[in-house]
Amino acid sequence: MTAIAGAWRSRWEGFLDQHPDWRDRANRADPIYALPEMVINDLARSAHSSAVTKGGPPAKTFISQDAAGAELDFLDLCRETSASCVAVLNGLPLEYPFLAAGMSPAAQSTDRFGCGFIKLPGVLARPVAELTDYFVGDQHQMLDYAGQLNLNQRYGPYREQRGALLSQYEALLTPPGFPLALTSNQGLGGQGAPRNRRPRSKGGKEAAAFQRDVEEFLRRWNLLGLVSWDLPVPFPALKNIPLGLALNLLGPEHQVCTFPQYHDIPCSWDVRKMIRSPFGTDDNGGTRIRTPTGNAPSEYESAFRLWLIEWSVRARHGTIPGTVERLEETFAGLLHRSRDWVGQLRKLYTARLRSV
Repeated sequence: MTAIAGAWRSRWEGFLDQHPDWRDRANRADPIYALPEMVINDLARSAHSSAVTKGGPPAKTFISQDAAGAELDFLDLCRETSASCVAVLNGLPLEYPFLAAGMSPAAQSTDRFGCGFIKLPGVLARPVAELTDYFVGDQHQMLDYAGQLNLNQRYGPYREQRGALLSQYEALLTPPGFPLALTSNQGLGGQGAPRNRRPRSKGGKEAAAFQRDVEEFLRRWNLLGLVSWDLPVPFPALKNIPLGLALNLLGPEHQVCTFPQYHDIPCSWDVRKMIRSPFGTDDNGGTRIRTPTGNAPSEYESAFRLWLIEWSVRARHGTIPGTVERLEETFAGLLHRSRDWVGQLRKLYTARLRSV
């Protein structure tokens, strides 16, 4: 165990000792996502009403002060671990490069180009001062895509294929830990994953087949990896990279379009359509790319964040009358938008809450 892993384990066990009711949650298969501080405080805030001043029933809170204290301690634990630690799964922290602890948009850094756990080569390490707008805009597009994969009904084929992978994963004798990623990303030096290697352990053939299916799935949907089943990491825009690296990342079946330096691309060519058309074919269930414009979050990016938050609240604390109204009020403050806008966003993910 490394010093970093040992320090994490010590802090995690200390948290569980302080809040023993979280041990049951820690043993479940789903990630424990950290809630935003505003959400925690608002759920613990009394719902004052005129009835209170007239001697009516006590003011209602949606979570107890003890529960709120545990949530705040968990949020602090994630923040202390990493700026991009958003959850814990199987006793280990999960880092999602586009969000910070509490589901707030993550700050960009010079050595991480929106990929978090996967380092890209130095050719992409540009000064943030030079490409700040590009970084932010790219992050919003990636979060929009992650949101659509999880919530947009057009991406039903993605969720069906992910469900098939989950069934394979649960059947493995020793399932791999997260993140699930392209093995050829390791090192990014042009050397792909070892092939034709005889499995050394029982269940090795099934594990190798699972990894092959994971890589096929990730490349098909333009993903670098899965931090959890709900947190896909989309490919960033890979500009001016070696062909060998592109092959390792994208795979030999990926369609490309190249132009020699002397070629003057006619203005009549819709290059954006050319780039997107292979991805928008029936191979992906007839889906079409829809990306946000500018450096503001799209509807699906915002809905994605709210979905993770509301799912976590319901899973950990259940719901009582008024919980949804309180959450809508809080979400409006979190996004700096109206309650009506929040209501429209919730329609994008409400069906995904029914299993909670």
